[in-house]
Amino acid sequence: MGEVARWLVVAGAAGVLAVSWRRALSLRVGPVEERIFRRVNDLPDALHIPVWAVMQSGSLVAVFVVAAVLNRQDEHPRAAV
Repeated sequence: MGEVARWLVVAGAAGVLAVSWRRALSLRVGPVEERIFRRVNDLPDALHIPVWAVMQSGSLVAVFVVAAVLNRQDEHPRAAV
């Protein structure tokens, strides 16, 4: 990735962070967000363990994805291990 592309990624990420931060500071929750939250929150407690297991496996997969990306981009592949 070239230097300009890296700065564009950084600028884009900073923009998303700034917009998200501003929305969070408004202390308002939109009706769609509230409706989704309530639907998920009202799910049966029996779903807790299966959903938790899926979330944890996603976190574990993320470790290997990041290591693979670092291995591919870095000059020192051992840094990704």
